[in-house]
Amino acid sequence: VARLEANVTDESGENVSGTVFSMKRLDGHFGWLPHAPASDEVFVGKLVEDICNASAEQWEVRAGGASSVAFVIPWAPDPQCSFATILEKAETMGASVAILYPKDPQQPLTEITCAGDDCDVAVSIPATMTSGEEALRIARSLARNDTVTFRFTSEDSDGRAAAVDTRGLLQESGWPVWPWLASLGWTAQYLNFEQRVQSRLEGKEKDGGGSTAATTAIEVFDGSGALNGDLA
Repeated sequence: VARLEANVTDESGENVSGTVFSMKRLDGHFGWLPHAPASDEVFVGKLVEDICNASAEQWEVRAGGASSVAFVIPWAPDPQCSFATILEKAETMGASVAILYPKDPQQPLTEITCAGDDCDVAVSIPATMTSGEEALRIARSLARNDTVTFRFTSEDSDGRAAAVDTRGLLQESGWPVWPWLASLGWTAQYLNFEQRVQSRLEGKEKDGGGSTAATTAIEVFDGSGALNGDLA
């Protein structure tokens, strides 16, 4: 499960919250934005409350020369301030990553994506949306000039979805990285692929009058490359 960790410290370097916040996060659309940063990367948070009307000069004063900066941005639906506009502005103003949160804490997380001409806007920084209630507390800390550092992490969790494969066996589908029905389709494709591989291996074992042939496992998806592609 994707999480966002935040550590709040005051000017003396003492931990303010007494613990590290661990919040749910929903990363931006993988076909438009880069993947989330590695878990060993640390970002210093900076609160930018009205980014669509903010100026670069204002930001230069507030940034303080930090190299890996995470813009913490309150968000509400606004046709004049789309995700593309927000992220393009954040990147121009020096952000390494953008962390959005709903202004209304009761509003569910919304996927950061694009539509129409906005998809032609080239954005090269990752972006994520995190839960409003805890993010509001972090935003208040930033407004008090406390230091907040962020890390993008994940934690193991039992899968919430299951599927029956072509052999009639129950299989765990796991947690979809993106909240799309297409994730279930990709799971079905993988289970079909796995069954075809297994059938071929079992067939080879029966070759030669029942003798067992040596089999080799081949890594088809090693996870080292970026996941890019369309839903079609």
